[in-house]
Amino acid sequence: MKYGITLCCFLLCLSCGQDTAELKPLNLIKYGLPVTIQAPDSAKVKTSDMGIIKDVVISDGEQYAVQIFASKAMTVDVAKLKTEQLADVKRNPYFSEVIREEDAGFIYEN
Repeated sequence: MKYGITLCCFLLCLSCGQDTAELKPLNLIKYGLPVTIQAPDSAKVKTSDMGIIKDVVISDGEQYAVQIFASKAMTVDVAKLKTEQLADVKRNPYFSEVIREEDAGFIYEN
């Protein structure tokens, strides 16, 4: 199943003070996402399939939490997808700021 993970890796990263040396690669392919992220060894992965969108939460229950939404892409125009997703995110009343933006996606904070 192909997902357009417009690496809008909708990030709720609460890793305040998290030492990056403590993070290890975590491959999410067995959860249906073709991506590897950095996470603590103690991180647990929870998935919810809501039909049109897959919700994957990676959390250690304390200082680290990442939420990724993935869905099938309706187009191969990554720039268009990113622009649409970014506009949707910015309309959310809990939106705080864009942490990182790249050609194929973005990371934001609520």
